[in-house]
Amino acid sequence: MFRILAFIIVFIGINAGHLSAQGNQDVLVLFRQHPNWQQMRAQFDQQNLPVSSRAVQLIQELKAIATGSQHGFKAFLSGLTADAELLHTYYIINAATVRVSEENLSDLLAFPEVEAVIELKKLPVYAVKPVEKRDAVSRAVGSHETGATVIGAPFMWNLGYTGLGRKLYTVDTGVWPVHPAISRQWLGNHLPQQQVWYGFDSDYPADKPDAHGTHVTGTVLGLDPGTADTIGIAFNARFMAADPIVEDVADIKPITTILEAFEFALNPDGNDQTTDDIPDVICNSWGVGDSIADGLCTAPFLLDLFTALDMAGIAVEFSAGNEGPSVSSISLPQYVTMDSLSIFTVGALDGNSQNLPIASFSSRGPTPCDVPDEWKIKPEVSAPGVDVRSSVQWDGYAFYSGTSMAGPHVAGAVLLLKEAFPTLSGREILNALYQSAIDLGETGEDNVYGKGVINLENAYNFLSLNNEPVPPLQSGFDVTISGFNLGEVVCEGTHDVRVTIANVGTAALDVSGEINLSIDGQFAGTANSSGMLQPGQSLSVPVTSYSFNVGESELVASISLFSNVLEREIINNSRVSHVHVQPLRDLPFGEGFEYNSLDGNGLLLINPDYADTWDTISTGGLGSSHYSARQRFITYGRKKQLDKIYLPALNIPPAADSVMLRFDYAYRYRSASLSDSLFVEWSDNCGDTWNSAFSEGGEALATVDTSWTLFKPFWPGQWAHFKTDLKPLISGNTLLVRFTSYNAGGSLLYLDNIGLYSEDDPTEINNLPKALQLRLFPNPAGETINLQSDRRLYEFSDYNHRFKRPATRRNQQERSEYFIYIRYREFARGLYLIQLRCDEGIFQSKFLK
Repeated sequence: MFRILAFIIVFIGINAGHLSAQGNQDVLVLFRQHPNWQQMRAQFDQQNLPVSSRAVQLIQELKAIATGSQHGFKAFLSGLTADAELLHTYYIINAATVRVSEENLSDLLAFPEVEAVIELKKLPVYAVKPVEKRDAVSRAVGSHETGATVIGAPFMWNLGYTGLGRKLYTVDTGVWPVHPAISRQWLGNHLPQQQVWYGFDSDYPADKPDAHGTHVTGTVLGLDPGTADTIGIAFNARFMAADPIVEDVADIKPITTILEAFEFALNPDGNDQTTDDIPDVICNSWGVGDSIADGLCTAPFLLDLFTALDMAGIAVEFSAGNEGPSVSSISLPQYVTMDSLSIFTVGALDGNSQNLPIASFSSRGPTPCDVPDEWKIKPEVSAPGVDVRSSVQWDGYAFYSGTSMAGPHVAGAVLLLKEAFPTLSGREILNALYQSAIDLGETGEDNVYGKGVINLENAYNFLSLNNEPVPPLQSGFDVTISGFNLGEVVCEGTHDVRVTIANVGTAALDVSGEINLSIDGQFAGTANSSGMLQPGQSLSVPVTSYSFNVGESELVASISLFSNVLEREIINNSRVSHVHVQPLRDLPFGEGFEYNSLDGNGLLLINPDYADTWDTISTGGLGSSHYSARQRFITYGRKKQLDKIYLPALNIPPAADSVMLRFDYAYRYRSASLSDSLFVEWSDNCGDTWNSAFSEGGEALATVDTSWTLFKPFWPGQWAHFKTDLKPLISGNTLLVRFTSYNAGGSLLYLDNIGLYSEDDPTEINNLPKALQLRLFPNPAGETINLQSDRRLYEFSDYNHRFKRPATRRNQQERSEYFIYIRYREFARGLYLIQLRCDEGIFQSKFLK
């Protein structure tokens, strides 16, 4: 039987004998001082502090406790041997991660503030795939999933509640926010990435091969607006994500990754005084493996962790686990019982069957913890978790089964209820779902269904008994910044930055207001907008001219209307965009694949999945070229991916008679259903518009006729050669070129000898005549290279410079030799061709930096 995403915890006491260490190891140090939760809760109640304000005081208190304990410990640790290293500190629990040697372990335990030390290798986070999964061959166009009906979501929708203004946080395998069912709801569209993505495996939002996190996210809030295909419960909510959960055992992480992800939830924007950035619910589809440690039932660090999240007003729900049907198969930390409600755990039932039978794999209670009998029952509630259709990969759908599919139904229900009752805490919302669940199985709460299946109509009525629901916001006014004028890649230098304002409401709107722009976290400019826009209309507004440096920049623009209209949504009044800035170079240009790398010489790789993409490999058949770029479509994990290689932006000399683009390629065609493609495009306005230079796919792209599955070119005849003059088509003085591969799971594609030039082809090497004695050293080169020749060399050039006089020339008459010293400190590593002009003509050689 499969298990849900899991981690195993073995709690180690303060006795150093429990620690078996050889060499340095990472440990979690737990300090003795803990918050007085009862006193803090009483203080909140006495002050009548609203839920929206409690996190400010909570964080202040937690940080004060952590600082008091950890300050002295940091000083103590610095006094140990150089082997002791402080890796990370936490305030959500009073703890620190430390790397220490075996001989220093007893010193840690002897420090008065230290309560316990835990080996992190005993706290790994395990990932387990769904119990069952299968592709979805159809979509519910204009409809919704059965699971939504089972939990009563249409009741809330009919009242006008859709999750608008609420936030989800998934702690899972990551997410693909480009999926059409969830792309509109991604908070990264409107807020800086560091506020919405806490990445461990990827610096950018991405998911693992099974797309578990994307499936979970879609179940909570998925809706494809193009087809009205509703796979989620709260389809107008927004979401943020973290990716600590892994699928490969080799990539297992310690529990400290979870601690970091949860601490991020308390303060995503980094400002202790704000609370509107905190998520309403955290969806957790991970749990424990095989072992159960009784000591964790009362482990202070777990109690502190979940109490802190609860005190901040966040609803935290966990999938129960897939270890059923055996008794007490509930996972960890789900079986940790703090009261009758926490830790809130969800079992899986079959929502496609009329009687809603429990799934055989759904883990059962009771908890093994020594708690009052009324607290022992697990799970708390149940929800649909069998054959749940949701989003996977970039645009696919699949049916998954597991308690990981049940938990997101509860998270979506929380968001709908939070929209109706925004002043209530997450705990109060969860309690309503718990108290109002429809009883299934044995009469009353049991260790199979818990209280039963959640029901949103019942929960809404339960909360309405003592709370006045806030009517759903129906304003027809809604302005958004829908985008920027800059594309994915621009040239180094100054660009005019414009933003597009759009009326996405249902009523005409005066969009007069102030627009503020920041770039890479720094204020970059401001401008005013004006005018009346009808629904669906948009307006482009110039903001500033900005000088971009080479690299990646993050642009954030926001608009504040001068009028006091009540907008339907405020979060979309800002927009975030990322742009890559390519360096400017002079002709001629040639790639540096001979270094066996795609790095260097100004190449930029755009890899959407941060996994499968272009690499380099040794090939044959091209004479002087021994390494080529390779695209392994046949081994790709997903189809339809577009990977791009951008060349640096090239200055076009006004007097150039031609601008030749050339490259070699090799491809083996398999079948019409597996037809990969290659597109080569150019832009003479730094990426504003693109034009096609080469476009071939499938059989038309093929250069060989072979059945060799993992084809690799070795002979000249296996390569095709492309050359064209772009000069008659170019109207600007800067040229940007990109190579885009389209993956259809077909074969392997190779590129080589990419060059742009106006005179001599930089990818062709004229062998030096034997009569010309020339030595380049050292080769490979470092910051400098030396040329030693038996005759005078008048000029030299390379990829980045036209012919110039030698930097240093020394005539050694006694040996009839000439010596040139050239500095290459500022050059990127890679293969360079160098042209030499002497009395006999122009010759080329090459060197490696």
